[in-house]
Order: sequence, then C-alpha cells, then structure tokens
Amino acid sequence: MSATAGGFRTRLRTELVGPRVRIGLFALSAACVVGLAVLKATALDVGPLPSLLKVILPFSFVGLSIVDFRASVAIAVFELVLGGTSGGWVEYGTHLSGRVLLDGVVMLRVASIVIADWRRGERKVLGRYGAHALALAFLFPAIWMTIGLLNHNGAGNVFGDGNGFAYFAFALVVILLVRRGDGQWFRNVFLAACATNGVANLVLILASASHLTTLTSINQALLSSRLDMGGVIGHMTNGDFRLFTGASLYLQVGLALTTWRLLLRPRSYWYWLLYAVFLIDLVATYTRGLWIGGFAAVVLIVAFAAPTLRRALTFSGVTVAGFAVAMIVMPVAGFSLSDYVFKRSASITSTQTSQFPTAVVNPGFEKSGAWTPFDWTTISLRMRRVTVQHRSGSHSLELIDTASGEDDYAYQNLSVLPSTSYTVSAWVSSWSSLPTRLVVWDVEGGSTSEIGIGNTAEQWKRVVLSFTTVAQARDIQIRLYAAIGRVYWDDIHLAREVAATPPSTTTSASTATPPSTTTSASTTTSASTATPPSTTASPSTPTAAPTSVAPQPGIQGAGDTNGDLEGEISNSYRIRQAKSLVRHIRKHPLLGSGFGAIATDYSAVGYRYELSYLDILFKAGIVGLLLFLSFPLRLVWDALRQRFGKAKTARGALPRGGAIVVAIIASVLLVSATNPYLFAAFGFFSIIATVAWLEPEPEPGAEPPS
Repeated sequence: MSATAGGFRTRLRTELVGPRVRIGLFALSAACVVGLAVLKATALDVGPLPSLLKVILPFSFVGLSIVDFRASVAIAVFELVLGGTSGGWVEYGTHLSGRVLLDGVVMLRVASIVIADWRRGERKVLGRYGAHALALAFLFPAIWMTIGLLNHNGAGNVFGDGNGFAYFAFALVVILLVRRGDGQWFRNVFLAACATNGVANLVLILASASHLTTLTSINQALLSSRLDMGGVIGHMTNGDFRLFTGASLYLQVGLALTTWRLLLRPRSYWYWLLYAVFLIDLVATYTRGLWIGGFAAVVLIVAFAAPTLRRALTFSGVTVAGFAVAMIVMPVAGFSLSDYVFKRSASITSTQTSQFPTAVVNPGFEKSGAWTPFDWTTISLRMRRVTVQHRSGSHSLELIDTASGEDDYAYQNLSVLPSTSYTVSAWVSSWSSLPTRLVVWDVEGGSTSEIGIGNTAEQWKRVVLSFTTVAQARDIQIRLYAAIGRVYWDDIHLAREVAATPPSTTTSASTATPPSTTTSASTTTSASTATPPSTTASPSTPTAAPTSVAPQPGIQGAGDTNGDLEGEISNSYRIRQAKSLVRHIRKHPLLGSGFGAIATDYSAVGYRYELSYLDILFKAGIVGLLLFLSFPLRLVWDALRQRFGKAKTARGALPRGGAIVVAIIASVLLVSATNPYLFAAFGFFSIIATVAWLEPEPEPGAEPPS
C-alpha cells in the first residue's frame, strides 16, 4: 500500500510539473499581462474580460513561479524593461500594481528557495552580493520611512518613496539563477527584453512618421491616464519630434549590451542591425540625459571590452560613418539630423541660448505660426484658426476643451527685461459657461499672473493683465486658456508700462502654478478689463468650417528660430530645484528629512524631484546616499579589479564581462543625476541585473539549488 501511494505521488508530481503544464501556465500568464496592457492602452479595461484576466493572473503566475521559476522571472524581466515607470497596466487596489504583483511573487518564491537551501545546510545561499542587497532593502524602509512618519510627511508620500528601495531584494533573483547555472540564460533574457523594447520603439517611430498613427494617439495610449509609462511624447515648441518614455532608459542599456557583443562578434549582422535600432530610438527620445548616457556607455564598453585597438577603431569608424551618412541623406527627406541633435545638445549647459521676440508674433492669427498648444492630456484640446469669428482682420484663434478640469492653452514665449512692468492685452469672446483665463508665466522667476474671464455673452471683451518681471527675468510665456465650449482669442499684444502707477481700473489677479512643473509661490500682480467699443458687432453663431487647421501638434511658428525652448526651461527648473533642495539639505545633512519630505519653497504638492542625488540627500542625508551608492560602486570596483586582474576571476565570468558592469552602472548613475530613476524599481533594475556578470557560477558537478 505504501509503495502504491508513493508511486501515485510521484506520477502526480510529474504531471503537475510536466512540460505541458509549464507551457500552459507560461502562456496563460503572458497572455493575461499582454491582454491587460492592450485593454488599458485602448481604454477597454472595463467589463467582464479585464475583470476575468485580473482574477486569473495571480493564480496562473503563482503556479508558474512554483513549477517553472525561470519562466516567471522572464515575464517579470520583460515587464520591468517594457512597462515604463509604473507598471500601471493593471491595478489591484491603491498600491498594488501589476509590477508589484509579478515581482512580489518572484521574490517570495526566491525567499522560499533560499530558506529551504539554508535548512539543508547549503553554504553561500545569498551568494557574494545577497547579504548586501538584503541589508539595503531592509534598512532604507525601516529607517527613513520611520523618520518620514515621525516628521508627519504624509503616509502616502512616505510609502511612495520607500517601497522602491525594498526592490534591492530582487538581486537575490539574479543570484539564485546564477547559482543554478542559469547566468547565461538570464543575460540572454535581459538582452532580449531590451531588444524587444528597441524594436517596439522603432515601430512607433515609423508608424507616426508614415502617418499610420499620430503622436497624439501614441501619447494617449502610453501616457496620459492609461498605461502611465512616464515620459514625453509629441512635438516640441520648435516642431521637433519626441518619443520618450520611462522604458527609454533601457534603450541606453540595450545599446551597451549590443556594443559589447559586437566587439566580441563584429561580423554579426543581426547585432549591427540591433545597434542601429537602438541609436535611432535614442536620438528620437530627444532627451539629452539619455544621449549623454548612451554615449558614455558605448565609450566605456569600447575602452574596456575591445580585444584589440584595431577592433575598437573599426567599430568607432563604422559608427561615425553611419552618423555622417545619416546627416547627409536625411535632409533629402526633409529632416535635418544635425539641427535636431546639435540644437538640442547646445542647451545642455545653458538656460538661455536663444532670444525670443520682444513683441507678440502673429497677434491677430492672420497666418499660421508662433502659437503652440499645451494639452495636459494631449487629447482634450482643439485649436484652430477660424474666419467665422474675429475681432479684427479676417481670423481669430478658436480653443475648445473637451474635458473638464484640464489645463489646456495656447502659448508663445517672448523676451522681456528684468524688473520691468508690462501689460498684456487681449480680446476674448467666450461661448462657454465655464471661466477661462489669460496667464503670464515668468520662466526664470517661476511666478504666474492671471486674470479670470467668464462668459462674455458672445461679445468681444478686452482684458489687460499688468505684471512686473523679477530681477533675473529674461523670458515670459503668454498663455491663452481654453474652456469647455468655444473660446475665441484675437489681437494679443505685449507692451512696457511707462506710467509709474498701474491704471486705476486694475483689479487684483490671482496666481497659479504652471502645469507639468512645480514652482515656488507665485507673485500677485494686477489686471484690468475693459468693455469693447460699441462699434464692435456681436458675432453670429459660428457654423462655417475654418479656413485652415494646423497639423498636430498645433499651430506652430517661430519654433525653428527659437532654439531649444524646452531644454532651456528644463535647465531653469533644475537650477531652481537644486537651490531649494540644497537649502533643505543643510537643515538635516546626516539623516535627512525622511521619505515623503517636500521642499515647500519649491513645491507644495510634489515629493519627487528630478535631481536624484539631491533628492536622496534631502530625504536620507549623507548616510543614506552613501548606503545607496555602496551597492553599485561595489559592483563597479569588483568589475574593474576583475577586468585588470587585481582580483581572482569569478568562476564562469565572461571574457571582459566587467566592461558591461562598468558601462551600464556608470551610464545609469550619470543619467540619474538629472532624472528621477533611482527611486523606482525600473530605474535601478539595470544595476541589479549586472550582478549576473559578477556572481560566481557553481562548481562543476555541484547540485543546483532546488
């Protein structure tokens, strides 16, 4: 009887972990992830099908992690690389995203394996780097989440800052795979995920360039309130193309991995093709940090991994020649690669590389140009020149907001003098029951001045906004806001105030923080309104079609002569952010202000900052920053010692594999200086993944962990 029962259990175990079950669970889990992502991207994530997939996924993925741990890791790795910043393709409640679900299951499975190995008396269950990673995963939440709560920083903000650091424990997943002899498998999966990301980005670039879809549609699917991948997708003020998401960080990582393989196998045409894909994708991100990071990664790989000087020179020559050919050929198709790259690059170290006009360009909208739309969600603003409604000339600007509560407007940047009083005048005809407004934003000072405008009863009304620029002012941005229903704008003008005092008819104007950025408190200025002359006729209800509709992203203009506006403004943000954070760091330099802390003189609501190292110093102090850097810098140190023969080479280490570790970590740390990658799982997963190039593989003949 006992033998029969034992045989039955053996057959049952064989069936449960058989290839058909493993393949089935893998296919089901992958289908749930892909299906949920597609449904959310297309706004079809409500109904019985997504609800069913949300129920199936946890059970299928837990089962997969038990019967085929490698397959579950593969799904988690692909999601981390492709899913952008949040893993928001599905949510189970407030704080449990699809990413947290997948990675949590994988890490719990690793914990069970490690505990089982330890009970059996196996040595080195944590490998070379596991104890270090676990200590950081525990210390950061335990210390700085506690400090944040004691400082009343807000539980949601505290959790938002602290949960990402627990992801250091994911290093045990990589370590376990290497201990099982699957190090090369993991390295291949990591490259495959990066390659898939690169190909997917190229498809989106080609689809939008060939007008099969629009950047607005891509933005709507990947960003907005759908997949929430993070990034910027659309056209810049100067009209330049941009397709940048959180997943774009792995274009840089993929470029490093591909460069390394090309130096070892220079005759592999597939790797050359993949290398070109990554280069195109990185250029299209229009992101200076990624350009610098990608360049640094390639240089480091060539310097540390090229087996001969001849191969290094050949690789570099092919790369330079490819860029030269592209710069010559692309203008034939109407695209100047040199202008695209160099204009953006020129603003890296400058907050003012271009001079904007001193007077409003195209004030009466008699031609296309000069005015650019800002659509907070990229889908709710409609902007066009029309002839059916105008105060003077033959055209005006029509703005329609199709979604309530959105921050949508048309804007133009102008040069101004510091510490000088100005007035902006405009004529507006509002066909909306909701208020709209005229806003002036001081780019350098960060303050805004505005005047609210209600329904004008289909009449033209003149509004005048008075303001004084700050001492360091150079640029302002005039914003004409939309509203639910039609709003028409015409005859926009900027003038310096000559009188010592503002007009007696002025009224107080409120202030507002410009969207998409967090700024210091605004200054209050004055504004005035005036009734239009009696000779102005009441417009009839607009029914005729507009004479011209500007293509997406909208009515553009002086963009080609304005240089890189976004780059200059971005630099200004970071300078102001740095000054604010340094002031707060000085208050608590050793342990910081705790997770969830807010630099109130810079932002009253945001608790995440672009400058990662200053962010960590602000919240965790010098102690926290040194603890965090201890892990990646240890990996770099070990890689350099291994590369130059100063330390015993780990069993199974790849020839010149230390170059990968140095290139990936150095480039990611470099990019993170001005981007908030280090607080999120997707950001430092690339650092954790490099453990696969350093962790020793098992001795020949050793039994792998269960």
